[in-house]
Amino acid sequence: MILLAIVIIGVSFFCFSKGYIFIGIWTLLGGFSKKIGFVVLTVTSVFLFIKGHIIVGLFPLLIIIWNLVGLHLAMYGGDNDPLKNLINAIFKRKPGIVYKNKENYNKAIDIDPEGADAYYNMGIAYYNKGNYDKAIDCYQKAIDIDPDLSDAYNNMGIAYGDKDNYDKEIECYQKAIEVKSDYADAYYNMGIAYSNKDNDISASDSFYQAGLLYLEQNKRESALKILDLMNVDHPYALDLTQKLMDKLFSNK
Repeated sequence: MILLAIVIIGVSFFCFSKGYIFIGIWTLLGGFSKKIGFVVLTVTSVFLFIKGHIIVGLFPLLIIIWNLVGLHLAMYGGDNDPLKNLINAIFKRKPGIVYKNKENYNKAIDIDPEGADAYYNMGIAYYNKGNYDKAIDCYQKAIDIDPDLSDAYNNMGIAYGDKDNYDKEIECYQKAIEVKSDYADAYYNMGIAYSNKDNDISASDSFYQAGLLYLEQNKRESALKILDLMNVDHPYALDLTQKLMDKLFSNK
């Protein structure tokens, strides 16, 4: 996110300095958009190439490529892939789908087609194919069978988030936390969902709780990533950021 901001602001001010006022405003206002950011940066890149500013034009293009690689790895990379984890931090990707009995997926369906694990894994399969509605249906069936399946609530929240239904997404994470009170990833995901709703206070609370839990679970690197997600422009968030930093470095 920091790298993206540096590129967008830097390219925008370069455009302003060259008298390309419209393209500068276009890049500055649209570059951060989750829905049209790729289009905005592509147009900016093409414009700068046409004007002969090849090096500057490469920066937004590289951001686009980097982001596409990030999205691909976040979807298909292994859970322990260090590059995937790095990309998750930079692009604020949510912790990946939690797999359960993945290696026995087909066996689980054959043995117990009405079992919670079978529906859970079917949900993962549908999610990975981009069929979020069917994934949600499967996760719900798994929960109906096993109401304590916190991972299913978490994954269902991720699917709702990809459908931009942030209210339902947050509701799923809250239920996951009700089932498993120390579910750090659910707090983390809920923080991102609140950020998408521009609710800085609730986002800060969620990120702070995630950070504390990551520390308790000896996941210091995950706790450090939280600091980059908190909106320090908000006084409340700044206070929680400072508290989390104090705990991080006092536990070093």
